[in-house]
Amino acid sequence: MAAFGFLGHRSIDGSPFWRRIERFYRPGAGAVGETLAYHDGGLNPDDIVDRWLASPGHRRIVLYGEWRDIGLGVVEAVGAPGVFGGGDVVVVTADFGVRR
Repeated sequence: MAAFGFLGHRSIDGSPFWRRIERFYRPGAGAVGETLAYHDGGLNPDDIVDRWLASPGHRRIVLYGEWRDIGLGVVEAVGAPGVFGGGDVVVVTADFGVRR
């Protein structure tokens, strides 16, 4: 996302986030969820989680009691294009899953 200048639950090719996750994690009849954040270096991890918890949709994902797996990604990009306007950013992704 940082390299291509976008932030979203759809991949750059337009496919939904769960297709991206599916390459590495196959929940079968389970479920997956995703939260995203970015900042210019002025936030710490607690701030990011606080923002997720302040958003009703993200809060539901983060606090869903059945998740059993989590994948975290943190990328620092210098001069990120697109929605980042050429600025330096840190992009944070948390993907959650449960296999049933």
